[in-house]
Amino acid sequence: MFTDRLENRHLSLLFSITRYGFSYVTFNYYSRWARFSYRTAFLSAAATYGIVVYKAFRARARGGARTQGGIIQLIADENVQYLGA
Repeated sequence: MFTDRLENRHLSLLFSITRYGFSYVTFNYYSRWARFSYRTAFLSAAATYGIVVYKAFRARARGGARTQGGIIQLIADENVQYLGA
């Protein structure tokens, strides 16, 4: 069930990018659908990036890595620091 939601995030990202791309090519990027597609693509990309960070965090926890504490280890993650840059 969890993997179905992951696939839906990726599909919504691809669909939104395609839809916004058509709006951009036709010079109609201020329309309501273009704004909706852009915002949906942004939120889907953020959710997909959050999945990457979560999987990296879980992989380190399973690997028996020395735990520093949940939030500190998450902030120290290179993917989270990349997002903040």
